[in-house]
Amino acid sequence: MDIPVVTTGRKNAERYRPYAEDFAHRYGLEFCERHGSFSNTVRARPAFLAGGGSLRLYAAENTRPLTFHPSSAHLRVHDQQNGSLDPLIRLMPEISGADVLDCTFGMGSDSLLMAWNGANITALESSWPIYILMHESIDMAEKLDAPFNDAAKRIKLINARAEAFLKTCEDNQFDYVYLDPMFDKPVSSSAAIDPLREFADHGEPDLHFIKEAERVAASRLILKDHYTSSRFDQLGFKRLYRKHASFHYGYIDCGDELK
Repeated sequence: MDIPVVTTGRKNAERYRPYAEDFAHRYGLEFCERHGSFSNTVRARPAFLAGGGSLRLYAAENTRPLTFHPSSAHLRVHDQQNGSLDPLIRLMPEISGADVLDCTFGMGSDSLLMAWNGANITALESSWPIYILMHESIDMAEKLDAPFNDAAKRIKLINARAEAFLKTCEDNQFDYVYLDPMFDKPVSSSAAIDPLREFADHGEPDLHFIKEAERVAASRLILKDHYTSSRFDQLGFKRLYRKHASFHYGYIDCGDELK
């Protein structure tokens, strides 16, 4: 995929131009001054639309943008505040103060939830456009609504492929390692993040990857995947079944105290 360009909205283009130009400069992107329609300005290339308090990422010739909003994390925090233990947090019994490696940051919902529960997150995103979108959003953590304005500050986001990053890690460097690869079968209720598939890394974790992740995880390696996925069995994960849920979690105990 081509590297995105940056432009402003047609309305108030001059007002938002300084931010858009600065944004483009910071990430080494080309700024395109707005001339007429959005399609005429970016000329069928992927593009960031900057300004107006939001940042939107468009795939080439795609009318639905990718934007950051912690909506699903909000719902999950709300459920926890009302006494329901989130299934992901259930698999992290010592999450408060834990060091967590999120190998597949995506739109950041899971990392935000884990950070809200007191974890310190090192998050990896291999897609350069998604990394830019999320790094810019997380970097503006003070503008996020509670309860995530503080939680986001405990997330360190890195543009890196998980396979390469794991090789640089020491044994047992993180308490938990989390993996959420793209589902082979899209979840129908996730239409709001369908544009993510245009930019995401669709690489498949293999047994070598899993062994490296086990080496780095002091306590537990966790996988999120579609409920019909064969990855759980193929990669050796015990499954946490969730009745009527579109996705399940799997885990591999890595610490001696959990085996």
